[in-house]
Amino acid sequence: MINMRAFTMIELILSIALLAIVVGFSIPLFPQYGRTNMQINSGLVVDSIRSAQFFSLSQKDDSDWCVYMKEGSILINKKNIDEAFAKSIEISESISFSGINNICFDYKGFPDKDGEIILNEGKNSKVFLLNKNGVLDY
Repeated sequence: MINMRAFTMIELILSIALLAIVVGFSIPLFPQYGRTNMQINSGLVVDSIRSAQFFSLSQKDDSDWCVYMKEGSILINKKNIDEAFAKSIEISESISFSGINNICFDYKGFPDKDGEIILNEGKNSKVFLLNKNGVLDY
C-alpha cells in the first residue's frame, strides 16, 4: 500500500483565510509610503508655524517667536535674536515660497500678519491661510 501525504481541504482553507487577514491589515499601511514631496514639506511648514505659535504662548518672558521660510529651510526663532540660535528645519530645494514667508507670533499667540502662504514645486502648489487669530487653514 502506498502512503500518500497531502494537505487536506481544511488546511488549505485555513491558510488562505490567514493570508487574507494579513493582507487586509497591511493594505491600509501602503498609502503612507506614497507621500509626495509636496505633502511632506507641507507638513513641515504646518508643524513649524504651530511650533512658533506654541513657543510664544508658553514662554515666561512674553517673547515673540517667528517663522522664517526660505528656499531650503525653515527657521524658528525668537524675534530679534541672531539666526545662529534658530531651530532650522531642512526642506526640499525644489520648494519655493510666495505670499507671507515671515510670521511672528506675540505672547498671546496672534500673528503679526495674516494672509496666504503658498508653497510651489514646479506645477504643483499648496495654499495655507493664516487668519488674524492665528488659525491655520490648509
